[in-house]
This record gives sequence, C-alpha cells and structure tokens, in this order.
Amino acid sequence: MNTARGSIDTADLGVTLMHEHVFVLSPEIIDNYPDVWGDEAKRELDAIARLNELKTRGVDSIVDLTVIGLGRYIPRIARIAEQTDINIVHAGKMVLPHDASCFIDYLPEKTRPVVMPNWHYLHIHNDVIPALKQRGVTDEQLETMLVGNPRKIFETRGGY
Repeated sequence: MNTARGSIDTADLGVTLMHEHVFVLSPEIIDNYPDVWGDEAKRELDAIARLNELKTRGVDSIVDLTVIGLGRYIPRIARIAEQTDINIVHAGKMVLPHDASCFIDYLPEKTRPVVMPNWHYLHIHNDVIPALKQRGVTDEQLETMLVGNPRKIFETRGGY
C-alpha cells in the first residue's frame, strides 16, 4: 500500500489511527489571513515533532483523510513523512473515529486548547485507551482495534 514515503506491506502498518489530518487549512483563511498559517517551515517542524511524539507512544501509522478544500498538499506531507518514522497513509473515502491534526485554522491558535482540549493526536493514547482498560477492554481487543482492523480494511480491495 502507498504511504507518503512510498509503498509498504499492510503487515507493516502496526498501530494505526484511522482518521487524522496533518494539517487542516481553509483556502479562504490562508488567502485572506496568511499570518494565521505563518511560517511554513516552522509548521512543518512542529508537525514532525508531534508525529515523532506520537511514535514514542506506540503509533506506527496514521491515515490522513485531508481532502481537496481542506489543505491537501501532497508535497508538504511527503517532506514531513521523510523526517518521521510514522507512516502517513493518504485515503479519501473512509470516515472512522478520531480526527486530529497538527494545525487547524478554524479557531485562533490560543483558543483551540481551551475550547477543544482533547483535540490532538495523543488523546487516544493518553485518555481513551486508559479509560477503556479501566472498563475492562483487554490488550487483545485494543490490538484488534488499532492493528487488526486497519490492516483488514487496507487488505480489502474495492470496498473503498
């Protein structure tokens, strides 16, 4: 299967977050308020740092569902992918739980943590998985959710 860094076997997906965005950008905001995005190199370095932190938590792959109109720009994602060990899979039609990004221009940057404090890549590993374990979800069930199910989806041809 194709990732932003090149082809990998679905067996190499590992722990996969199925609905993420490296960046969410509104063309109208970028056109009218370019200072919101700021320095692209700094944004890319920030994304690399966030993805590398996610890797330290045991995540191997993310599926970036960013479509045209939300800032999809493959060359930027390819540059980031070259500098992180996270596999970034581009997909188009799937909609599965969890939805985070390194940057979104919908809210002022200082407001997002206040309004949406858990809207970040580490929410599943910091909050959701411990809560599931407290409620009796086993490691085997988590493995199915984070490794087995994504792998099955990508091994199925023609369904998406």
